[in-house]
Amino acid sequence: MGDVMRLITNLLLLSVSTMVLFACARSEIVQTSRNQALIATSAAPACGTGGAYRVSQQMAAVATIRQGFKRFLLSGAGSSSNIGVIQGPSTTTGTVTTVGGTSFVNAQTTSSPIIFGKHNAQLMVTMLNLGDPGYENALDPKTILGPKWEKKVKEGITTCMGDN
Repeated sequence: MGDVMRLITNLLLLSVSTMVLFACARSEIVQTSRNQALIATSAAPACGTGGAYRVSQQMAAVATIRQGFKRFLLSGAGSSSNIGVIQGPSTTTGTVTTVGGTSFVNAQTTSSPIIFGKHNAQLMVTMLNLGDPGYENALDPKTILGPKWEKKVKEGITTCMGDN
């Protein structure tokens, strides 16, 4: 029973540490014209492709506000992933019991996977002001960013896990 509890504890610690360690994202904003930008985001394995897109969308909202526009449209999107898992180091523990001339071995081998790679998302953004074609259907950046929008505009978005 102790070995099973130790294994469960190790797996839980690995899961939590993986989420904390890999819960990060990085975006680049490439201005392609006065009112258009390409948002390229790389996110950790724990984020998934959806998380990378959420970070890109929030960075599109950030770029819109920073450039002085009131709303934005997403006019193109793309994604890729190169996530992989390899076998991590193994540890074997156990006991040997000898009865008469026969030895009995009780051994347990544990290992931790190593997850690597990233999810990538790209969004093409068109930023608009009142009177521009498409403004009525465009997204409000403050709504996308939520109540902490000012902090997000100042600091950017660096995680796909909840609020910055």
